Amino acid sequence: MKCGTIIYVVGDAELQSASDPEKDVRALKLPVDRIEVIARRAGHFEIADAWWALIAKGMQHIDCRMARYTAPGRLELTGQQMRLCG
Repeated sequence: MKCGTIIYVVGDAELQSASDPEKDVRALKLPVDRIEVIARRAGHFEIADAWWALIAKGMQHIDCRMARYTAPGRLELTGQQMRLCG
């Protein structure tokens, strides 16, 4: 079964602006087949957009995780996770 994850980046806009969310998410090394990022500087602005993109790429299990930037500018998962239908 192909698994995908949506990373929804929340928090301080200044820290988000100074970072590259796509690169920072790859550094997390999540055990999934595909990742879509929702952040100020990423391509998606809504969960539905990212969800549809993952479904179109053949993902059968999709979840959504929240992440935030810490003061040193490091991206970390908050531990909140949502299971999306589909």
